Amino acid sequence: WKPAIQDFRAARQQRDKEDRSARTYGVAFIEYFPVRELGVALYQDGQYKAAVEALEKSLAAYPTAKGAYYYNLSRAALLKQAAADKAPPRIKIDAPADGLLTNALTMEVRGTAESKNQVAQVEVNGEAQLIDAAVPSQPFTQVTRLAPGSNAIEVLAKDLIGQETRAVVNVVVDREGPVVVIDRAARTGGRIRLEGTVFDGMTMDPIAGAT
Repeated sequence: WKPAIQDFRAARQQRDKEDRSARTYGVAFIEYFPVRELGVALYQDGQYKAAVEALEKSLAAYPTAKGAYYYNLSRAALLKQAAADKAPPRIKIDAPADGLLTNALTMEVRGTAESKNQVAQVEVNGEAQLIDAAVPSQPFTQVTRLAPGSNAIEVLAKDLIGQETRAVVNVVVDREGPVVVIDRAARTGGRIRLEGTVFDGMTMDPIAGAT
């Protein structure tokens, strides 16, 4: 890796610009990311602080998935060398409210995950949010399907050093209206008295009335 680092530094002296389609000669083009590849080589060589600096510069000039991946690895290595925050990520769910009763088919889950060790991963009911480079605060939005009855929606957040937190919000789905059963009807004078039961979900209440 040390000879590679020297080569990438030499290449940057000739051309420092990150380019997805750099012309070499005539109509020949190549991907040219000397700053990013220098950062990768520095990471592999254990020079994590220098790797972070190079990869930050690369991402600012031309974001790539590879650059973000090694940027996260480099920062994670730095955190493990230093005194990383022992607290796992914090999750705040803004919507829906816990215990919400609805007849909807789907529900939008919104909130924020935060960590001093940078939020690297967020999942809502197993569906991952797109996060390239880990950040201290990551908002999330995910539409999840709802089934009749009780739904426990789980949010998972993980930081760069692998610490994770799970939070659950419960939503109750009821898509059926009440059932009314008339047990008895009797005429009293000029009125008819009805007696029966109203049933809805887990509640059953007797009713009585005259009209």
